[in-house]
Amino acid sequence: MSAQTFRKALLPALAIALICAASNTHAALEMMGGYNITNIKNVYLEDLSGEKTLDVVVATTDGVYALTNKARLKWFYEAPNLRSVVVSDINNDGFKEIVISTGVSVNAIERGNLYILDRNGKVIDKHEQQTGESSPYLIYNVMKAIDLDDNGYEEIIGGTSIGVYALSDSYDRIIWGYRTDESMTGVFADDASIDSSKDIIANSFTNIYTLTSDGRLRQNYSVREGIKRIITGEITGKYERETLIISDEDNIYLLDKNYRKKAETNLVSNIIEAEAFDLTGDGFEELVLGTKNGVYVVNSRFLIKNRYVTNDEVHGLYFSDWDADGSKEIVFGSGEYIHILAADGKEKDKLYVGKHVDGFVNGDLDNDGYTEAVITSGKSVYILKNKASKSRNEARQEYVLAASYVEMGRYDEAEKYLVEAVRLYKEAGDAENLKVCDDLKKEIDSRVIRDRQKEADGLYEAAGRYLESSDLEKARESLDKAKKIYSETNDTEGLARCDTLSAKIPVHPQESENPPALNISSVFNKSSDVGLFPMLSIFLIVAVVLLVVVLMIRRK
Repeated sequence: MSAQTFRKALLPALAIALICAASNTHAALEMMGGYNITNIKNVYLEDLSGEKTLDVVVATTDGVYALTNKARLKWFYEAPNLRSVVVSDINNDGFKEIVISTGVSVNAIERGNLYILDRNGKVIDKHEQQTGESSPYLIYNVMKAIDLDDNGYEEIIGGTSIGVYALSDSYDRIIWGYRTDESMTGVFADDASIDSSKDIIANSFTNIYTLTSDGRLRQNYSVREGIKRIITGEITGKYERETLIISDEDNIYLLDKNYRKKAETNLVSNIIEAEAFDLTGDGFEELVLGTKNGVYVVNSRFLIKNRYVTNDEVHGLYFSDWDADGSKEIVFGSGEYIHILAADGKEKDKLYVGKHVDGFVNGDLDNDGYTEAVITSGKSVYILKNKASKSRNEARQEYVLAASYVEMGRYDEAEKYLVEAVRLYKEAGDAENLKVCDDLKKEIDSRVIRDRQKEADGLYEAAGRYLESSDLEKARESLDKAKKIYSETNDTEGLARCDTLSAKIPVHPQESENPPALNISSVFNKSSDVGLFPMLSIFLIVAVVLLVVVLMIRRK
């Protein structure tokens, strides 16, 4: 390759690099790293190390990956035909374990496997390739770890192709099963009956079941068009646990604790995500729906309070204090952005990711008080640090200190903290607060000038007092200092007053170590300046003195 050809190839690359560097100078999100993973099923944020930092656990169709909070691989466990994963401290040792269910059906007979990994991805227990409903080795399509008997060790509740089954906390036998003869697609635990007991809520495509902790049916409800999402909570009234079902056709059903239908509605179409949050803190939970084109906030009377348009699918819905400002926000991913909405559904921030968001979870990965984002995009997982929020909050602290020092009149300290606040707000790209900082800088400058002018006024008044007491040296010194300050602060009125007072102070007499000899002729030459009458008086006095001397000599 010739030098000219090399330069032609290099220059565009350098240009692109410079553009990217410039565009990321004040990026709201900092890319911590990415890792290429295919066939992603689920992403979990879990503290595997017990150090209060979160690792990223990624379940795929053929295994489990554990990544650091900077997207570096910690370990990979190969698990072909993976069906489901649960991460929990199942053996009460203070560390999380990873439970993996795999399996295939052979001649309509399920051949399931259960593997339990420690935090380092090593197998500490496994149960493989046994069959039959009486064995624990069914294929668990969904799983949940629950301590059913309160002994500190968690049992596994699994949804299979034929029903719901509970494994003992030794995972070698089934302690109960509830057969539905349909494949289960979801399972979780909740006190649905509000009697402080642990209820198991499981669902198939068309049925929802509530089971007691020992596997007895409490109630069930059927939705002929299929179940898309189940939410439990206090949605329309305090102290009343309700179940909300979103159907495959986007119908919304509200059931009381006994599964009696309280309401039915259809508000929006193409629902992808749904969560219930107490957005206003009044004890009632609002419904937040994520669709193919935006987010809807629905109140307890099923009226749409607010709509936020994204024109792309919504992934992940969280209600958390994303920017650590003391108030919670609705956070989700859509398109190439992470969107931050205030509790009323109005936009608070919109952060550019640079990748299309296919999946989104968030959490404080490094335990620094600020939320990070984990997204899946294509065949990769990316971790993004919430740089803007951290910079903005640090800037806010610096600004508060600067403002406090301004009130105390300590302007040098105020300037120091304000400079740091400006740097951090620039880093966060916060133009609004940069203007606030600029206003404080102007206030500091104004106060400094005002205080210096007061100092100059005091020196001017002192010069006047020294002049009255004939202390001319101190009068000149004070006046010179006053003039210097008035000049620095562009106070023309003060300078004019100084000039007026300066004219009243006599000029310094000329001093020298060797004064010049008296020049008689110069004295007489100045007679014209002195005047005729004073000169005659001098001659008369001299004549009288000489006459007196002569008379005294004669008497002797």
